[in-house]
Amino acid sequence: MKMVGKIITIEDPVEYQIEGVSQIQTREPIGLTFASGLRFDPAP
Repeated sequence: MKMVGKIITIEDPVEYQIEGVSQIQTREPIGLTFASGLRFDPAP
């Protein structure tokens, strides 16, 4: 089975490391929240 695309999760906190998945932990002090993460474009 060939993977197409990327999987990115936004978590608070990242509880499990999952191979093949990019995991981002929220960091409210710098403005990285769930809402701002939903607007993130990894390939501009």
